[in-house]
Parts: sequence; structure tokens; C-alpha cells
Amino acid sequence: EAEQHQREREHAAADHRDQLEAQATAIDSLSGSVKNTTLLMQQRGNAVEAQLVAMEPRVQKLDVAIQELEGKTDAWTDPITRSEVNIMATSAGQMIFNKNSAMADGATWIGFWSKS
Repeated sequence: EAEQHQREREHAAADHRDQLEAQATAIDSLSGSVKNTTLLMQQRGNAVEAQLVAMEPRVQKLDVAIQELEGKTDAWTDPITRSEVNIMATSAGQMIFNKNSAMADGATWIGFWSKS
């Protein structure tokens, strides 16, 4: 009985050692993966930063060009809103319609002029 107990203890100790070694191997593998991932993220971050730095002069040039265009547009006319353009177009269309209606002597607009 003592021998069997001793064998069971040795077997349990061996199993425990095997489990610890498997865990150590998994931890080492995971640690290497984390190090590689960290390194790749640093490299990617550096690449993105380099691209942003390279784009900055182009963005500044575009900003200057936009400001110049806005200045030219403001010099041509005061800026107007889309609703103001719509109101002007509607008014002009109504004036033309009224003028043509009077000239057509009762003509109506149905996509084209026709006598009713």
C-alpha cells in the first residue's frame, strides 16, 4: 500500500511537472507573440506618422489655394446661400411664365406650351 501511494505521488508529481512545462511553453510563445505584435504596432505607428508629416506641406498648399479661391469668389460677388439662389431662380421663372402666359393668350404650361 505504501508503494502504491508512493507511485501515485510520483505519477502526480510527473503530471504536475508536465503541466507546468506546457504552461511555461505557452507563456513563452505568447510572450514572443506580444513582443512581435508590439514591434509591428510601433512600426505601423511610425509609418503613419511619417505619412502624415509628408502630407502636411500638401495640406498647407491646398489650404492656401482654397483661401485664394474664396478670395476671388468674394471679389466677384457677395457669397449667397443656396436658398437665395433658389428664390432668385423661382422668381425669374415666375416672371418668364407670367410674361409668356400673357403673350400666349391663355396658354398653359404642361411641360410644353399648348393652347387650351
